Amino acid sequence: KLTNANEINNQPSSITMFHQPSAIILAFTILLWTPNALSFIYSSSNLSTRGIRRPRIHSIYEDDCRRDAQSTQCHQTTEMHATNSSESWGSSPYLAILTEPDACASVERVEETIRAIGQATADGGVDLLMVRVAADDGPGNESALLKWALLKNLAEMKRQRGFILVVNDDVEIVLKALSQNMTVDGVHVKEHKAGFIPSIRSKLEHAVTCSFKDNSNSIPIIIGTSCHSLESSKRSYQLSPRGPDYLFVGTCYLTQSHPEKQSADQLEGPSLPGRVKQELYQIYDSKDGTSTSPQSNSISSRPPIIFAIGGIDEQNCHEPVARFGADGVATIRTVMQSSNPKGTVEQMKNTMQSRKDSIDNM
Repeated sequence: KLTNANEINNQPSSITMFHQPSAIILAFTILLWTPNALSFIYSSSNLSTRGIRRPRIHSIYEDDCRRDAQSTQCHQTTEMHATNSSESWGSSPYLAILTEPDACASVERVEETIRAIGQATADGGVDLLMVRVAADDGPGNESALLKWALLKNLAEMKRQRGFILVVNDDVEIVLKALSQNMTVDGVHVKEHKAGFIPSIRSKLEHAVTCSFKDNSNSIPIIIGTSCHSLESSKRSYQLSPRGPDYLFVGTCYLTQSHPEKQSADQLEGPSLPGRVKQELYQIYDSKDGTSTSPQSNSISSRPPIIFAIGGIDEQNCHEPVARFGADGVATIRTVMQSSNPKGTVEQMKNTMQSRKDSIDNM
């Protein structure tokens, strides 16, 4: 056993000659390897305590996971942000896709979600994409990091493919995205929070103005909400100075998203979206520009785009649109769990269009 320097110095020269170059090589190897090793340890500790592999999506949020998810600091820039105006919706029938609630449950689920959406949006058949995942516990936990990673990937995809990208019930992450010049269009507000749409719009528009001062007027914010009745849709539409840009109206058919509705008589049905659209257009068409009534003064834009939602699939997607007059449909699992998301999107769009055209030509 070597206990002091003298004993070390008295060791045979062959051992000394062996250890010196080995030690140099070992030290040099550690020097080269340490930065990558520390990076891996850092990312793994943020993603999981179970030592999961480093994900392919890691590079996108490696730096951002150190930032405060609540940050809304202004970042002045002259970069052009991808814009959406009323024309960006194109023409009906529209198709909206929502992510599955467990899309951020793991790195693997994030990657699966990105792949499915990449296939679904390949040919431009998706008009609106909503990031809708289970609630996280705060900005620093694993699911929050994965949600931010998912959003950044989809924002980059949106920049190339042009669909509208919103986040469900998370104004703060949209503010953060806007502060970093990401191409995120807005937020989906829960039905019971719809009364806050004007203030939310004001906050997001301020963030856009802050981040894109040189082009602030060309960045419209997209805000949607849900409704399950005519009364709810009218309340949101008549919000002042402006209500939602789109409405998800349902529940049309039996769906896993609403397991409490076990029979058809518990559903709002496929006719409600069309009735909502008709009612809102009646309000819009009957408005009097000289009226001083609160209802007339609150209506400053055309009615929102109406999406039928709830149990929508390839077989029934045409009914709310072609038969009852909705502008489009929204779906989750029909596309996200499809073995061929691109083909499913194409089939749904073609079915809605062909059935709508046949009725229009009657």
